[in-house]
Amino acid sequence: MSKRLKGKRILVTRADTYMGPPTVELFREHGAEVIADTRDLRGEDAAN
Repeated sequence: MSKRLKGKRILVTRADTYMGPPTVELFREHGAEVIADTRDLRGEDAAN
């Protein structure tokens, strides 16, 4: 696999649900430093 993302940082939000895990894995395979955030980003005031 190419390392074309080597030296890059990528933030993946909701990294523990739906497409998060395979997205994190793919970016890591391409050499990126991945910050995998699993927090719920919806605040109490957020629109649903």
